[in-house]
Amino acid sequence: MLELTTNPFKRGFDHATPLWSRRALAILPTDGAPLIHRDIPVDHPYLSDDAWLGREVWFTDTHAGAVAYSPGMIDQDDVSHGVVENLVFGLYATEAGRTRHLADTPSAQAAGELLEAMRFTTGHYSRSWEISTDHLPGYAWDYLATQAMYRTPTGMMFEVFPVTQAHDCLVIGIKLVATPWTTCHLKSLEEHPVSLRKEQLKADVPAPLVDVLHLAAQADVRFLVFDPDAGILDGLPVYEE
Repeated sequence: MLELTTNPFKRGFDHATPLWSRRALAILPTDGAPLIHRDIPVDHPYLSDDAWLGREVWFTDTHAGAVAYSPGMIDQDDVSHGVVENLVFGLYATEAGRTRHLADTPSAQAAGELLEAMRFTTGHYSRSWEISTDHLPGYAWDYLATQAMYRTPTGMMFEVFPVTQAHDCLVIGIKLVATPWTTCHLKSLEEHPVSLRKEQLKADVPAPLVDVLHLAAQADVRFLVFDPDAGILDGLPVYEE
């Protein structure tokens, strides 16, 4: 199995990237310091957006709370004070186990709209890629050429078809079925990426081709085209034959 630290087919934020928004306070410190943003503790009593505006708060390096709900915080040495000027709704993503702050929006509605725009949802954003045939060894390319010539259904959740053949330049397309090939998505089909891979290898689909198909399908690619004149996709193995 091909092992890569990142999937070269993935771009931006998709179904597999956790995205969320979080409400925070924009605070004007009483000591005249510039406006700051602080998160609200998860155990703080809920207050509506309007109820926070103009409210006196305490804040630390990470969090802030209403003085009226936690008077004991006033005399703490590491606590400062201020007034809530506004609320912001931050957008965050988790990548490679790390949380990234992406942007701030002025309302929950604006945050929701921006999150929706940033997400790639299966069934709404189909993806097509054209990559070089150099990403396949000769025997894997021969397998595709045979499948494209006879157009025999594989039954392996991908189908092969010829795109064009001119001047001895064969271009082959692959339709990936039921993407993305993730554990969560394939569960509804009573399938699993690991078992699907085993089935494909057992059916004599070349392993290098299986590797590329799974990377593409995990990124929700629907059509993958192999063209001798296409560019190299950085991150994928290249076979020089």
